[in-house]
Formats: sequence, C-alpha cells, structure tokens
Amino acid sequence: LNNAQPAVGYDTDDYEYGLALTATGPEVFCWHSAGGQPTGIIKDVKLAITKTATGLLYEAVFPWETFKPLTPEPGKIFGYTILINDADKSRSRHWLEWTAGIGGYKNPADFGKLIFLK
Repeated sequence: LNNAQPAVGYDTDDYEYGLALTATGPEVFCWHSAGGQPTGIIKDVKLAITKTATGLLYEAVFPWETFKPLTPEPGKIFGYTILINDADKSRSRHWLEWTAGIGGYKNPADFGKLIFLK
C-alpha cells in the first residue's frame, strides 16, 4: 500500500489567474505563470464585472497568448478548474471549487480535464 501524497504545488506549465472588482475597477491578476510569462496585473484580458440584482456577473476574454505554451489543437487535453471566492473584509474566507487543487492546496493533478474538440 502506497500512502504517498501527490506533490503539491504548480509545475512550470501551470497558471493561476484571479479576477476581482477592486477599488480601481475590474482587475485580472496572475499569481503563477508558465515559462517566464508575466505575473502581476494582466492588461491583455478583457474583463467586465456588472452588478446585478442578485450579485456580480463576471465576463472575461483571455487571449490565447495568456496561456502559452498551451495551444488550442483538436484532441489536446489540459487541466482546468475554477474557484469562486468570497473573502469580504469583515467575514471569514469561503470558496466554491469546480474541482479541488486551488483553494485548500495547490495541486494541478486534482484539476478537471478539458479536451479541445475543434
């Protein structure tokens, strides 16, 4: 029986982006990037955040260049997950993840798999 835990942390081809409504407006931030790509505030992503009657609506368009070296080729499989974070200043942090691998720990092996079809 092998009880070894998988390695935790990002690889050199992983990205972690955050989208937020900040005091200066909508902002995209890259915490981890692949192969020397920029981190910090990312200006190449189009982000709109709209207040609705029930909350906030986030709409983002990421150019393919923001995911280098990933290329959209039919049959290519890549790991992906999304986390919705509620971290109001006056409350404790809560989140909802599609799959594990971001919120409680960083481990891309726990991400879901997406496949390019066309």
